[in-house]
Amino acid sequence: MTGNGLGIGALIGASVTLLVLTKLSANQPQDSFRAPEMPRESYDQIKAYIEPVRLVDQLGPPSEAVNPQLVRSIADRWLSLQSKGLLQSPKPCLPDDTSRDGVRLQIASARARLGIQLSYVAHQEAVQGNTKGAVQDYSTAYRVFEVFKYADLTSVTAAMGYQAVIMDSVEKLAPEDQRDFVKLTPLSESWDSALRRISQLCVVEATFDYNPATEYYRQKIVAAIGAIRSVPFEMPAYVALRKELLALNSKAPEQVFGARIALDRAFSHFKQIERIEANAKKATTSPNSELVALK
Repeated sequence: MTGNGLGIGALIGASVTLLVLTKLSANQPQDSFRAPEMPRESYDQIKAYIEPVRLVDQLGPPSEAVNPQLVRSIADRWLSLQSKGLLQSPKPCLPDDTSRDGVRLQIASARARLGIQLSYVAHQEAVQGNTKGAVQDYSTAYRVFEVFKYADLTSVTAAMGYQAVIMDSVEKLAPEDQRDFVKLTPLSESWDSALRRISQLCVVEATFDYNPATEYYRQKIVAAIGAIRSVPFEMPAYVALRKELLALNSKAPEQVFGARIALDRAFSHFKQIERIEANAKKATTSPNSELVALK
């Protein structure tokens, strides 16, 4: 379980860095969520996060003892609001409208804080031998990071990074526990679907990063970013596109860097899901299993 603990430590360290950069919404008036230039639909989608973010403010810092019941209740509230369509992923509508700053960073920081604390609860349960409870809480934490996930490139790469640490922990559990994690967790999003959404965000943010000095390369950049949408889930195709993006990065770094990082994170993410699902199927089809094999 030592490696598992190091993973949780990495999560907590990332959260502390985020929280230093921003004050969460408890100290912000509601009007601070409003940007006059923002379209009404985007404003309403952002405003919907006021209550969930303030709920997270009830949690203590990562250095303090975690209240499992409180963390679970807040996570359940986030997921309930998401299931009702009330928490969406509003796309950027301004050049600085990303999770690197401002209101979006407040939301992403609250999401990280909630997911990390629930992951810590799960880790403690696993250490104590309660793997059933651990799997349940790891699954909920994973789903928390689905909220606001595709709001912008920064958000999607961060969310997949946190989910990777959660899956690292799950992979250290027995195959039967990994099978239960797969049953509880929506890992069904396809590679093609994820890449389409990432490609859309890449185009939006590359458009914002217009620079006359690098406009000569815009067509090549747009073509490379567009290729993200259709790249097959195969190592050779991924490596070839990554090399193309690296070559363009020196010409227009602002326009290409986010796309390349998102592509890297997505490929690693789906490879990890592939491993966990394979382990789950092994557990399900073992001679001692009475369960029907997963499809």
